[in-house]
Amino acid sequence: MNPPRRPVVEDTRILHLLPVAADSTTVAAVGPDRAFAYSDADWREIKCSLARVSIDADVKMVGDRWWAQPDPVTAFTAAPQRPLREQLEALASDYRALSCWRKERRSLTPKQEAAKIQKVLNALERAHFTLNSSRVGIIARDPASVAAREAISALTAKLKRWRDRLRAAGNRSSINARKAHVEYWGELVILWKAITAGQGLSHFLYVCSAPAFPETTQGRIRTFLDQLQ
Repeated sequence: MNPPRRPVVEDTRILHLLPVAADSTTVAAVGPDRAFAYSDADWREIKCSLARVSIDADVKMVGDRWWAQPDPVTAFTAAPQRPLREQLEALASDYRALSCWRKERRSLTPKQEAAKIQKVLNALERAHFTLNSSRVGIIARDPASVAAREAISALTAKLKRWRDRLRAAGNRSSINARKAHVEYWGELVILWKAITAGQGLSHFLYVCSAPAFPETTQGRIRTFLDQLQ
């Protein structure tokens, strides 16, 4: 059996299309649209799109909420694993909620969000220093303490990357004006590249997003994918 393909999470063509304020943790923090779920007819369409590339969508498992994990490189294969249908519904629910959140003008400007991230970074760096400098045996050597320091380091690195991108964006209102469904398509592209190298991405995007976002059209998806070339 071939090992799973690494998701192309650092694909700059995708990142170019996604606003920096749409970090996965920001999406997850908004809270899901709990009213959304795929109908059985919707799911049959999604199953057919994946069957064309030899994927059984009913049995396919993926990492729980891969789009909201601190390490996207391993998120698809990490435990716990959840059914693909469940995770696709959760992804759509999160981005539907993000769309409403933005329309209500509750999102921060990039500069404001960068400032809030910096406050968290300051606290994380203090915590990491305190753990590292402790001479108490259970703190210095306990496996839980070692894991905590590693987790803090990983989260700090990620937050710094997003802070820097947010600072570069400044207060440009166009960042928050970009459409949530376009960012959602970016997440679906990452999923597709992680689980298959086959053809049919455009159709997959369409059948996944049409039930969730009424503004979805095949023409808009083609335009989106053309910009990734």
